[in-house]
Amino acid sequence: MKISVIGDVMTEYELLRTLKQEDGSYDYDPVFMPLKGLLSEADFRIANLETPVAGEDLGYSPNYYSFNAPESLVTALQKIGIDAVSTANNHAADRKGEGFRRTIAMLDRLGMPHAGTYLDPDEKQRNLYFTVGGTRFAMIAYTYGVNGWVALKPEEGLKDTQVNFLTSPKDKRVAPSPQYFLDAVKYIEEITGYTLDWTEKVKLKKILKVPVPYPDDFSHDSCPPYLDRLKEDYDEARKNADVVLFVPHVGGQFNDTPGTLSTYLIGEAVKMGFDAIFAAHSHTSQKAVMEGTVPTFYSLGNVSMSARTPYAQPQTLPNFGLVGHIYVEGKKIVKSTYSIFKIVEDGDENMRVVPVDELYASLTDPEKKAALEADVASVAKRVSGLTATGKDAIQREYDL
Repeated sequence: MKISVIGDVMTEYELLRTLKQEDGSYDYDPVFMPLKGLLSEADFRIANLETPVAGEDLGYSPNYYSFNAPESLVTALQKIGIDAVSTANNHAADRKGEGFRRTIAMLDRLGMPHAGTYLDPDEKQRNLYFTVGGTRFAMIAYTYGVNGWVALKPEEGLKDTQVNFLTSPKDKRVAPSPQYFLDAVKYIEEITGYTLDWTEKVKLKKILKVPVPYPDDFSHDSCPPYLDRLKEDYDEARKNADVVLFVPHVGGQFNDTPGTLSTYLIGEAVKMGFDAIFAAHSHTSQKAVMEGTVPTFYSLGNVSMSARTPYAQPQTLPNFGLVGHIYVEGKKIVKSTYSIFKIVEDGDENMRVVPVDELYASLTDPEKKAALEADVASVAKRVSGLTATGKDAIQREYDL
C-alpha cells in the first residue's frame, strides 16, 4: 500500500483572478489535474487545505494574507484523488467564526474527510481513521497557531478546543523588521502624508531586499499542555490503528531549514511514537529524513502558491513542492520516498502543478531543460542530500 501527502493548498488573489469563468464560477481543474497521474499511483492521498472554503458572500481572497476559496477548489482536489485534508493551519479563521464553521460543514457535505478543526468544542473524536488494504490508519493534524485567533470577538463563538493547537494561541510570534526598513517606511510616510498598508510594506521589503523568511526560533515554553493533548490523541490512535500519521502545520515561512520551534515539536512527536510525519507551512521544501525509524518530512512546501505574490522568496524555490510517500506492508512502513513537482506559470494567466519528470519530458528547449535540471538538483539536495547533475536529477521518486 502507498500513502501520499501533499503540502500547502492555497488560493491567493493572483491565482483566483486567473480562474474566474464567464459565468462567475472558478475552475481549478487545469491547475491540479497534472498531478492526477502521480497521485493515482497511491492508495490514499492527503492534502493540507490552507484556506477557508466559506462561500462568496464572505469574500474570496482579496489580498495577500487573508484567504477564502470557492467550493470548486475542494471538488478539484477530489477529482485528482485527494481522500482527506488537514484543516489545522494558521488561516483556519481568516473568515472569522462563520467561515470557520462553514468550511467544516462544506467538507462534510462534499464527503471530504478532515481533521484538525472542529464544530464542537467538546469533540471527542479528534483523529481521522481510514482503512487501506486491511490496514487501519490514523491521521492526526495540529497547528502551531491560527492568525488573529486572540483578536476574535466573543460573538464569533469559537473556543480554543475547536483547533488542535501545538502552542498557546495567545503566543505572539512577529518577525522583527530591520531598522533601515522601519526608517524607510517612516521617511516615505512623512514626505507623502500617506500610511503604507501591509501589502505596500511587503512590496517595499522586496525592493529594499529585506530578508523576508520568518523566524522559527521561538520559545516552546507554552507547548507542554498542548503536547499533552497531542499525546492523548496519539495514545487513542495507537489503540485503534496500525499506522499513526502526524500532519503538523509548523515552521518559519520561506525558511529552507527547520528552526528551533518546529524541530522541537517534531522531535516530541517522534518521541511519542508516530509512524510517519508530514509537516507543512514553510512555503518551501525542507529536509526529509529518517528520524530513527520514522520518515519525517519537515516541510512539503507549496502546492498552489504563485511565485508572483510579493512576499515570495525566489531564492528558496517556493515554486517546487514535494509529495511525500510511504509504502506499507501489513502494519509496517517498509519504504519512504518523495516526488518533486513544479508550480508552472505561463505568463500572467495560467498555473499548472506538474511532476518534474513529466515536465522535463515535455520540454524541447535545451536551456529550459538545463534550468529545470539545476533547480530540481538543488531541491533534491536540500531535501534528502541527493547529489545529482543533469538529467540524472530528474526522477519520478527519490528515496529518503
